[in-house]
Amino acid sequence: MGSLVGTFPRIGEFEKAKALADSLPLAYQVVAPEPGLTRVGVPALVLDDQARAAGMAHGHAGGRRMKEAAIRISLEEQMRMKAIVLDEDRDDALELVKQLLQRVEAAQNLGVRSHLDS
Repeated sequence: MGSLVGTFPRIGEFEKAKALADSLPLAYQVVAPEPGLTRVGVPALVLDDQARAAGMAHGHAGGRRMKEAAIRISLEEQMRMKAIVLDEDRDDALELVKQLLQRVEAAQNLGVRSHLDS
């Protein structure tokens, strides 16, 4: 079983994530920079795979609440999906899922983009 370590640039971000973990049935550990780096370091959260999956099941990913989104799937994309299934083309399937996920995330953001988006 693996672990996910969440690190944060500011103490406020850590506190929001910890409050979210406390509000859900998640087991986690805090890695604190105490005592030597308390003034410059921010604590981190460590979730095991089971806790991470529980967070995803509650609609949380990347420290933010996921929203429902609707996207239009073109006739061309539907035909591509059928071809992927018939050919069992895993590489094309992964590429299509990545493209659809980008559109879902764009729909969730309602056109508001972060400076981190490429």
